[in-house]
Amino acid sequence: MLISVTSIVIISQQYFLYSPAIFIPVNAKSISAPTRQPPQINNLISQYIILSFYGKCKQLAWNTTSDKVAYTCRKKTGLEYAISTNSDIYVYDLNTKKTDNITEENKGYDTNPQYSPDGKYIAWQSMERDGYEADLNRLFIMNLETGEKRFVSKAFESNVDAFVWGADAKMIYFTGVWHGESQIYALDLANDSVKAITSGMYDYESVALFGDKLIAKRHSMSMGDEIYTVALDGSTTQLTQENKQIYDQLEMGKVEG
Repeated sequence: MLISVTSIVIISQQYFLYSPAIFIPVNAKSISAPTRQPPQINNLISQYIILSFYGKCKQLAWNTTSDKVAYTCRKKTGLEYAISTNSDIYVYDLNTKKTDNITEENKGYDTNPQYSPDGKYIAWQSMERDGYEADLNRLFIMNLETGEKRFVSKAFESNVDAFVWGADAKMIYFTGVWHGESQIYALDLANDSVKAITSGMYDYESVALFGDKLIAKRHSMSMGDEIYTVALDGSTTQLTQENKQIYDQLEMGKVEG
């Protein structure tokens, strides 16, 4: 049976975690037998709270000063809840005990809020129309000081899927499908231009930032999900080998586009 990697979480400067609970040193060249308990795990647990991968609450985001939390919610009931896609991004202020809806004017899905590392912006994914689940999934950011909102992924004429802020808050890295392939892209917030980082007959997802590289899942017609590091020049290194013992027994066919 092939094993599929399902999620990636950065938990420290030394390790990242993928589901199920397996810890990998980030500087590893490859992993043939990843450990379920790295040497410093007791210290890591004392510093981080790791939530269940299978819980329902997956879209909470704390700001950089830990006094506000943004979350996704569809505050509807009954039939309206069943047929509407009008979810919104809410921000709860721990000091004032007030909650603000920052996407009230948009009538489709608003999901997955993420604060920028410098604390000046918040980004989220947004669909325009209520009830239309196949609408374009756009990326928006809001200036937290001025309240200005901007549709920053307009240059990418497809859905923005997983995304992560760059460390300097000047770039956003995201995955998106173009011509049948899901690649990783860099969005320059200085001019909202989009540049492909990866290429090839693969699909990338679950992108995360670590230092000067990205960590992402990748699969293809010939391989199930594995974890790769992706340099910003597009070069990759495979870290996990979950199904190597199976692939070694097979003669894989050639896949052509």
